[in-house]
Amino acid sequence: MARKALVENDTGHVLNVIEVEDDANWSIPDDCYLVGATKAGAPGDTWDGRKFVHPPAPKAAPPTLEERVVVLESNWILKTA
Repeated sequence: MARKALVENDTGHVLNVIEVEDDANWSIPDDCYLVGATKAGAPGDTWDGRKFVHPPAPKAAPPTLEERVVVLESNWILKTA
């Protein structure tokens, strides 16, 4: 059994990672191809032709109003009460 990444032709996006028997009677979707993924590759990654590239980490959400008030108060910039 081999671990393979199902990669979209046009974009190089990894749609899925599967384990498939060498003699399996399974058809690859027309708009995809398989890449060996024994040690790397996960859905959401991109295959650049040589290696799998992880997407950038999502940016942190901006602080809430309450979090901003706490910071301002702790720095003696804002006085409440």
